[in-house]
Order: sequence, then structure tokens, then C-alpha cells
Amino acid sequence: MKKCQQCDVQVNTHTDFCPLCNEPLIVISEFDTPPLYPVISEQKKKPGKLTFLAKVFLLVSIFTTATCLIVNLTVWRGVFWSLPVAGGIIVLWLLVGLPLRGGINLNYMLIAQMVGVQLYLLLIDSLFGAKGWAITYVNPFLYIAVAITISLFVVLYRVEWQNYLFTLVLMAAIGVCSFLNILFQWGRVPWPNMLAALTDVMIVFGLLIFAPDKLKKEIRKRLHL
Repeated sequence: MKKCQQCDVQVNTHTDFCPLCNEPLIVISEFDTPPLYPVISEQKKKPGKLTFLAKVFLLVSIFTTATCLIVNLTVWRGVFWSLPVAGGIIVLWLLVGLPLRGGINLNYMLIAQMVGVQLYLLLIDSLFGAKGWAITYVNPFLYIAVAITISLFVVLYRVEWQNYLFTLVLMAAIGVCSFLNILFQWGRVPWPNMLAALTDVMIVFGLLIFAPDKLKKEIRKRLHL
């Protein structure tokens, strides 16, 4: 590589004179040549306090779950009480661990938390009396609350279609459980699941009316069709 001091440019040529000003060129070494692209050095992130606390909490969670399971099986009293303890720890991870982790889509996080809480409440209800309060009241209203929250988030923050279309599809699929509850009469009273089913129908019709083409395109993209 050669350089013209008069023009202050580098010239990749076999001649000894600058093609612009015809001044003599000087030869420069490769080490004096600046790189064509900037070199970006990756900085390693130092583990923060949250990362350390998360690892400690994970160890405590595993130890607590294993201890409760061993005690439950060793001193059996006819009730699998260690399952609610393990389920409560998992729900706590969903409610606290996911927000602290960051970098997760808010809608997906809400759906994961909703499903986790619903399954946990069904477990509690089935282990302690099976009175049907979870499937009758809590789960339908929890579904409605999450659906309204996601819809408000979309409207207030003007989220783009591709960021929430698949979320609404997931919500519509989960809402099928309300129809199953009504069909098989699993709940004590039908009206809470009817409200949840109506919410599900509104989501489906909203998708079909306002974004039929975008919905098809998004589903194909997500499923790689």
C-alpha cells in the first residue's frame, strides 16, 4: 500500500506517482494502514447481584422441593402436600424470576404466568377437597384479566402487528378451555366460563375482522410454512 502526502490518501497501485496530483508516493507498511471496518471488542458482562441471588434462590428451591418430597414420602399421611410446595416455588419463579430476568416479551410472560397460576390452583383444588372453585371462578376471571391487559397494552403502546398477533392466537387457543368447561360441566356454575368464552370469541372475531391477511402471514412466518 502507498500513500500520497499531498492528497493524504492511500493508493493501491504499482506506480510511483499519485494519480491525482502526480506527486511521488511513499510506501507504508500494513501496520500503518487503518482497518477498513472498526474493530468492536466484546465486553464480557460481569455477573451482577441479581444473577448471584437467582443462583442462590435456585439452589434453595431445589433443596426445599427435594426435602419436602422426602419428608412427605417418609412420613406419609395420605396427602401429597409436597406437590403444592413445589408448584408454589415454580409459580414464584414465573411471577418474580421472569420479570427480573428481562429481555422477555411482556405478552408471552403474562401468558406463561397465567398458565402457571391456573395449573397451580387446579392442583391445590384437586388435592384439598376438589370443590371446583379454581376451574369455576379463578381460572376464567384470570384469563379475562390477562386478555384485557394484553389488549390495553396493545392499544396504549401502539405495538406493531407482528409483536402481538401470535400472542392473541395463543390466547384464543387457551380460551378453548372455557368451552370445554361449559361442554363437560366441570364448573359449579357456568357463567364465569361463559364470560371467558365470550372474551375468546371476541379475540377470534377481532383477528378475523381487522387483520385476516396479516394473521395468515404471521402464522406462516411463525410456523415456517
